[in-house]
Formats: sequence, structure tokens, C-alpha cells
Amino acid sequence: MDAFSINFFLILCLTAIVGWITRYSFTSYELKPLSPFTKENIFDTVEECFLIFLSGVSAISITLFVSALLGLFNKAFFTTVFIFLLAFYFFKRRTYKKTTCYFPLYLLFIFLFWSVNCFTGLFIKPQAALLNSTDASIYLGTAFNLSNRGNIRHYDEFVSEMNIDEREAFFKNRFPNDDTGKYARFPGGVPLVDISTGTVSFRFSPMLPLWLGFGLEFLGERDFLNLLILFSSISLISLFLMARQLGGVFTGFSLAFIYISFFPQLYYSSFPSSELLTQTLFLSGLWVFIFTFFKGESAPLGNVRLASTLWGVMFFCRIDSLMFLSLSLILIFLCSPNYRERLSEQRYTFVSWLFFFLLAAFFYQFTGGTYQNVISRFLHLDSFVLERINGFLNNKYHFVLTILIAISAVMSLLLNKLLNRQWRRSLRLAGKAFLVFVTMAGVGFFVLRLNHGKFSRSIQWITLYIPEGLLLLLLPGVFFLLFLIKDKIKKTAALMVFLFFLVPAFCYLTDPLVTPMQPWAVRRFVPVIFPLFFLITISGWYILISLIFNKFAGKYKKLFTPFLSLLISLLIILFWNKSFFFLEKPHFENIVTKIEKIVSTFPKKESLVIIPDSQAGMHLQIPLQYMSGLDTLLLPLGSELTDERVNKKAVVTFLKRQLDQGRRVFLILDRKSRRFSYPARAFGLTFLAEKSISFSYLPQVSHYLFPNRTEEFSVNYIIFEFQNREDLQVNDFRVDIGVLWEDIPFVLNGFYGPESEPPPSNKTFRWTGPDARLMIPPVKSIQLLINPWRPQDAVPLDLVAETDGIITSRFNSVLSDQRNLCINIPDDMYEKGKWMELTLKSTPFSPQKLGLSDDIRELGVVVYSIEAGCH
Repeated sequence: MDAFSINFFLILCLTAIVGWITRYSFTSYELKPLSPFTKENIFDTVEECFLIFLSGVSAISITLFVSALLGLFNKAFFTTVFIFLLAFYFFKRRTYKKTTCYFPLYLLFIFLFWSVNCFTGLFIKPQAALLNSTDASIYLGTAFNLSNRGNIRHYDEFVSEMNIDEREAFFKNRFPNDDTGKYARFPGGVPLVDISTGTVSFRFSPMLPLWLGFGLEFLGERDFLNLLILFSSISLISLFLMARQLGGVFTGFSLAFIYISFFPQLYYSSFPSSELLTQTLFLSGLWVFIFTFFKGESAPLGNVRLASTLWGVMFFCRIDSLMFLSLSLILIFLCSPNYRERLSEQRYTFVSWLFFFLLAAFFYQFTGGTYQNVISRFLHLDSFVLERINGFLNNKYHFVLTILIAISAVMSLLLNKLLNRQWRRSLRLAGKAFLVFVTMAGVGFFVLRLNHGKFSRSIQWITLYIPEGLLLLLLPGVFFLLFLIKDKIKKTAALMVFLFFLVPAFCYLTDPLVTPMQPWAVRRFVPVIFPLFFLITISGWYILISLIFNKFAGKYKKLFTPFLSLLISLLIILFWNKSFFFLEKPHFENIVTKIEKIVSTFPKKESLVIIPDSQAGMHLQIPLQYMSGLDTLLLPLGSELTDERVNKKAVVTFLKRQLDQGRRVFLILDRKSRRFSYPARAFGLTFLAEKSISFSYLPQVSHYLFPNRTEEFSVNYIIFEFQNREDLQVNDFRVDIGVLWEDIPFVLNGFYGPESEPPPSNKTFRWTGPDARLMIPPVKSIQLLINPWRPQDAVPLDLVAETDGIITSRFNSVLSDQRNLCINIPDDMYEKGKWMELTLKSTPFSPQKLGLSDDIRELGVVVYSIEAGCH
């Protein structure tokens, strides 16, 4: 995968053409044509072209979202929309023929943009990797499902095979900290929307999976992740253009190279994560916002709409961005008279954000959310009222959507009336008072949530990537930027950028929403805080140094550029010194390849794969289900499967019905897992395969050390197949205890790990503890091959065998030389024809307590094998 592929260039051209059509079809009455290309206005032309390209990004994003809601997410629908837009463009352009002569300049920009993508692709190598529990597999699974089914919601045929009790048992959300919903097809963002019909939806940060699904449709599995390079390039250009406006072209290029060498940026640009797309939409929207402000009254209102749309789309990457963006704009309104003078333009921002907020609320309901769960996090309201609201809105999606559109339209008309000149003064005063109140309430909310421990931890996380000395050295750049700029418009723009940096920085420093399990992944700082930090500090230092050279350097002015180049080079070298290892081979294991390795074990069409809840954090279940098409279930196996947590009868009934219908049912476990005691009791388990999948990963960082070089990490999976106990042939039943995996379905618990005698015997065995359990078939007698040896000073052996809780045999030290123990099964138990649980209770001894070794185990007897019938 790289940015040089023809497919990627075609998707780039498609986005660019959609941008041209959108820009000049729907806003032509207020847009000027592109300026003629000259040496003096090269950057002006680039900015105008970039605005057009961003129009394409926003248009495609909205189209993807709407198509997913309508269930039309497919290549045919996208092609139809494109043809319609193209026809509409030619219809509209009959009276605007003068702009067509500038289209060659736009084509030149596309090739320039492609070259930027190729440059970015030299450093960013997209990887579809599962890095020991990341959200990437959720995004990829969702994208593959969208590409295959074309809908953000779909009717799950497998769920339809269950009755209501079985659905309740399997899909009731057993993860207390998971907000997927009351019923989850898979926790982590795949709710079971309607338990009565088996409708499933996807709610987890939908915008990134939508773009990835779009890439799958047009680029295929080989190249679809090249979209990550596109997102990175848009961020890179946005930063460059903002830095150019604040500090000049040199600052822009310097910031671009710093950006591409900074490890968190490099890391999150290489994997499918919502942080990257959030950053892309935020920075591009911010650049349009700042660019429009610089243009003043001459800026078209289409720019305001574009910035609002980019930010509105961003809400579907990270909904928490709605709060910090709103607070930032409120502070800008309160602090900047120049911004308030152009209040009438911002009605489009308000209406756009209102629409996207309401659309987000609709999307949340459409994908199975309940407003009661969301509101209860912030307000304690009468649950009866909220339940009535939810009950009324349930399944009324078209009604809700119509109401939301009507509200947006009414608010738009109302604002147009209120913002007439005679209303502006009163409206501003009232609005100012209201915004002051909202700001104080918002700040108060965060102050109350301020946690010193989280704040100090966040600072320590940041210093993983920006050493403390460098951090302290860069920070004064903020002061230089705000107070050394003399140009009024530029100073206001700098203040705006600073406030957009300050609010999210305060929000995430007080509560970064990242668990201590991820001390090295400063996820919440990547979209906004890091890029704006470098933007304002580098620009501020550039302004200070340029003033010093202009006033005091005299004849040394020629050294200004080399001096700054040296400083920037040292900074880039510092970052590359800690980041370059990330580009070295071997590359990270592709999750698609990993899933294919696992799936190759199963007969795909007739398989049902069960994964323990304990492995849900690895997110294996979602890509298995939606990338391979395997039917997959999560179950709390082992001792956690109790009637209080899940209806065991419903589980057993459903799984037996699957086996009776000829479906093959498999259990996949991490090699270290011991979550097989329940299925071993209820079914026959046959060891099928062991898969060892190794991949490169970044190790977790302890004690706030910077991530070391990539290491090899192995995930070892063992796979068993379920069988009906009644179908197992027990005449020749024999199990060699200690043979890895083969004895696991019969060794329930109370046994220690497999061991073997030294050569030439090499006989495998396991020590029992004081209380060990085995599963045995319905036979008249069972023979155990054991070694009852124990040290001279140990407590004499007293070994009791119980079958389903009834004592059937007892052995003691008098029989210490006995190696073959015969256990007769009572006739009434044998006649029931069911598998039984054999318990071996023995008086234990501890080698450590006897001074024999450091072995602290409580040992009973050695068991070599178990077989049907006594000889």
C-alpha cells in the first residue's frame, strides 16, 4: 500500500472533482473564479484550490453518512449521486462559463496535492494492525460490514435463529462500563437495536468506518488504507497554510517537517483511528475559519458554511469535540470585538451546528441508543419521564428526522429575522449575557471535575514525547505570538487559534478519557492539542527572532534564515531520533491477514465460533464476524457462567440445537486462558488446532519511559470443537493426562500444569491439588493410572473419588503401591447415560513446607491417564 498507486490517484481526482462541482454548483452566486496564476499569487491560488478540494471532502462525508442511514452504501449509489451532481453542475454553469478557463489551474493543484501525498507516504505506512487491543479492529470490522451489506443497520440472520430467551442470554450487555447499550451484539459499538427482530447497528465513531468502507468500495482491500495518507496530507497542508498566515512561508514549511517527525502524529497516522480523521476535519475547518476571517467582508459565506460542515462532520468522529469547539467559539465571541462585528455571518455556523447536533441525536437513536443513558451521566432527572420519551420515540426514526430538519429550518429563518440591523444591538447584548453564563457554567463543570492526579499524569504523558526542557523552552512562544504581532487582523487570528488550543487542552488535561492501560498513547492530545501547540509556539518564536534580527542584527540579517533552519533542524533531529525506529521493518501484522490465518481453520459457511468474554478486550470477535463472515458469539465461560449472569439453560439449548442441525461449533481461546470448564461440562470438546500469530508491536511503557523499539509479540490461540456428549464413542475412551490440549476438555479444574517424566519414560502426567475434577463418560467403571508417592514425612494419603458428589471409592496409604485404581460407577448413574463429574479429593503435602524444594504447591497424587473399564 502506498500513495503512488493509480487507484489512490483516481480517488484523489474523484474528491477534487466533487469539490469543484459542489463549490461551483451550490455557491456560485457568491464565489469569484480562480485568480490567474502568477508568481506573486501562487499561495492565493493554492488556498482557493484547497477550499474547493475541502468542499469535496465535506460533500463526500455527508453523502457517506446519509447513504449508510438509508441502507444505500454501495458503489452504484455513489456513482448515481456523482452523475446527478455532474449534470446539475453543467446545468448551472451555462451562465458561468468564465470559470471553466481556470479548471486547468485546479488540475495543476491536484497534481501538486498528489505530490504532497507521495511525500507523506514516504513516512506514513498505513497498517491494518491489531496491536494487542486497539479500536482499529472495530473500525475495520464496521467498514467491511458497510462494504458488504451497505447499511449502518442490518438484519442479523444468525440472531433470528434464536428465541427471545436465547437472545436475552447471549446479548444482554455484561460489561458494566460499556455504553454500547442494554443489548450488545458485541460490546464496543455494535448494539442489538431491536431484540425482537434481531436488528444490529454500528455506533462507534462512524465517520472513519464510513470513509474506510468507501475506500474498500473503490480502492479494494489492497489500497483502501491509503486514505490515511490523504487525511494526513490534508492536516499537513492545513497546518502549513495556517502557519503561513501567522508567521510566514518559512514557518509553514518548518511546521510541516516537525509535524511529520513527531512520534504521536506518526503513530496515529499509520493506523485506522478516529484521532487522525478528527484532526483532519478540525484543522481543515480551523484553516477555513481563519482564512475567512483574514479575507474580511470579501470572503464568501460559502467559506463559513464549509468550516461549519467540516466541524459538524467531525462530531461523528468524536462527539466530545462538540463541547470544546462550542466553548472555544463562545470565548472568541466574548474576547474578540472584530469577530463580533461579523456576527451575522455566524448564523450559518449556528444553524449548521444545530443541524449536526440534532442529526447526531437522531443517529444515536437510530443505532439503538437511549437518551436516558446519556442524560443520566450529567443530570439526575426522573427516569419515568425519560422512559416515556424513549418509549414514544422508539422506532419513529422518520418522524424524528422530519422534526429535526424542521427545527433547523425554523431556527435559520428566525436568525435571519433577528439579525436585521434594528435587532443586532439588543441581540448582541442578550447573546453576550447568555454566552457569559454558558461559559461560566462550562468552566465550572470542568473545574468541578478537575482531578490533580489525572492532570499530573497527562503532563507526564506529554513529556514522553516533548522533553520537559524543550516543553519549557517552546511555551514562551505562545506569549510572543499573542503580544508581538502588530497587525490587528493577524493578532485577532492568533488569539482565535490560541483559544481553540486552550479549551481542549484544559478539557483533556483535567480528564483525558484515556485509561491508565494506555500510558504511552496520548490519544486525546493528537487531534487538536499537539498540532496547535507547535503552530502557536513555532510561529511565536519565529516572530520574536525575526524582530531581533530586524532591529539588532544589522549586517547579519543574511544569517536569519540559516540560523532558523539550524534551530528547526535540531528540533526535527530530536524528534526523529525517537521516532525513526517506527519506520523500520518488520511492519506490523495486518489484521486482515491475521483474521485469515485464524479463519482458515474453520469451514466458513457452517461454523459458529464462540469467544469468551474475557477475550473481548482484544476485539477479535468483531473482525471475525464482519471481515470473514463467520457467525460469532461472546460468552462468559468458566466459573463466570452462572444463572445470575446468563441463562445457562437457554445457552445449552441453543448450542445443542445448532449441533443437532449439523452446524459445527468451535471455541477459540487465548493459550493462557482456562475458560473451558463450563463447555467441558456441558459438551464434548475436541482439540482442533493451535494458531500462533506473531506481529510487531510497541510495548507498553512503564514508569513514563519513551516507547522502545518495536518488539515481536505472539498471540497463541487454541481451538476446540463442540460435540454432543451423546454422540461420543466411549467404548475405547482413554485420555492421556498431561498431553497438552488433548486432556483439557476432560481436566476441569484442580489440576496443575502438564509435566513429563525424564527419558526414557517421557510419560506425561499432572499433579492434582486437594480437590481435582474430571469429566467421565457413562461407563460402568473407570480406571485411573496414578502414582500415589509422597515424601516420608508427608501426611499419609487419603484419596476419595466422588461421582457427581456421591462417594464411589476410597483409597488410602495401605494401597500406596497401587498404580491402577478402579472406580466402579453405581448402576443408577450409569443407566442415566449422561457424562459425569469425577472428583478426586486427597490429603495434600507441600514440598516447600517439608523443606524439599521451593515448590509451594499443595500436591495430591500424580495422574497419568484415565480410561473406560477396569483391566
